[in-house]
Amino acid sequence: MRHSNLRTILVVSALCVLGAAAAASAADEEQLASYCDLTVAHLVLVRDTLQQGRMLTAAEEHGFFGGRGTTPEAYYAFAGENRQELEDYLAANPETSDQIEALRQEIEALIAAAETAAAEGQ
Repeated sequence: MRHSNLRTILVVSALCVLGAAAAASAADEEQLASYCDLTVAHLVLVRDTLQQGRMLTAAEEHGFFGGRGTTPEAYYAFAGENRQELEDYLAANPETSDQIEALRQEIEALIAAAETAAAEGQ
């Protein structure tokens, strides 16, 4: 399992969601809520896949987003284009922010455990 690649993807995703991308554009409350719901669903998929002892494949990720009418590229671009709005939305919706953070921590712990197991197995 190549956890360093997943760690990079996770960090980029978290940074985009929490606001470390480009300048903001105007997104309405419904778009922001939908984006955050999609983020939660995506993080749950990543967590569940890691719990199975494997990484999410590019095809699975494209299928996940495609099944929701978007692409990974559009998903990440939205975060970059709406950085400040997402930060504001998450600040105003701590339950969503807490859910995203809890999933991020679970994923980080799964990655760390897998990396430790892999290092011990060498």
